[in-house]
Amino acid sequence: MMHNDESRPASFILKPRGARTAMNIAAWTGFGIFMGAQSYYLLLRSGHPLLWGTTLFRELVYAYLWAALTPAVLAFARKYPLDTKRWMARFLLHLGASVGVALIHKVSYHVIIMAVEASPGKVFSFERLFSEMWTYLDYGILLYWLLLILRHAAGFYQKFKEKEFRASQLEAQLTRSQLDALKMQLQPHFLFNTLNAISVLITHHPDNARRMISKLAEMLRITLESGGKHEVPLEQELVFLKSYLDIEQTRFEDRLTVKLQIAPETMGAMVPNLLLQPIVENAMRHGVAEHRGPTVVEVRTERQNGSLMLQVKDNGPGLHAHKGNKEGIGFTNTRARLKQLYGAKFSFDVVNAPEGGALATIIIPFHKSAEP
Repeated sequence: MMHNDESRPASFILKPRGARTAMNIAAWTGFGIFMGAQSYYLLLRSGHPLLWGTTLFRELVYAYLWAALTPAVLAFARKYPLDTKRWMARFLLHLGASVGVALIHKVSYHVIIMAVEASPGKVFSFERLFSEMWTYLDYGILLYWLLLILRHAAGFYQKFKEKEFRASQLEAQLTRSQLDALKMQLQPHFLFNTLNAISVLITHHPDNARRMISKLAEMLRITLESGGKHEVPLEQELVFLKSYLDIEQTRFEDRLTVKLQIAPETMGAMVPNLLLQPIVENAMRHGVAEHRGPTVVEVRTERQNGSLMLQVKDNGPGLHAHKGNKEGIGFTNTRARLKQLYGAKFSFDVVNAPEGGALATIIIPFHKSAEP
């Protein structure tokens, strides 16, 4: 039920380096274009407009310098997170770092702008650089803390998704373990009953006993081949069931008649492994054993829109003859497995049929893959 990438939680957060770089550049490009448009509009309204190209160039230089500094800021934030017991020391550390990064950004920005926009009447000077360096320095500090907050928010979200992923893994592992335990209860159950029947026949009917051993070997082969699967196609389930029915018909001979009414469109539907055998076995036990005349066991399948219906009916004495009407291990186990696999999306009812006997009806989601 799990896929091959289950060991990679929150993979949508842990982007490859190339993708992170592209996202960083794209985000700051959008920021630069937005700030350029805003600055151009404000200068236009103030009566001191600049060319759109000049305004956009300045804002993109500002933004791309921050794009270059962002990986270092995020790495520093990852190394010295605020969510620790030493939060005050970390706060002061980041406060100093924010001033330092803002100064580096501001100096770099003005050096580039002065160099690019140098003209005979407007040359580069350290005095001019020093005077303009403090302009809007607080804005750079604010951007540092914004990056810091975004990094911590992403970290908290990543931890949440990883915790959620681990919980889903544990739940899936628990479900698989419970299903394995339930299925392991069934395998010894039918094996014990079959060996018991063989032991009865082996002295007086050795040929029948040999046929039962051959069919039992076939059942064990099918069981081993599908041992790791909790769902199999109905067609495969019927192969196993027919081997079991051959054993029972060898044992009871003309006292037992089996009728299979399988809708062709249901053959590929996925059903729980070893679903039908315990239901049919119950019909045998209460039909053949408690019915003096010939016993008829009918197995029928039908597709009902998005559901698969499976029915097992016998012409025995019905439920009223069962003391206390208490479910045996087969029914209890089947109900538990259906709940594990389908949650509330199933029904399992056993009632007295109108014409006599018991009627077991199972309805599960119809699907043709390994997932319900």
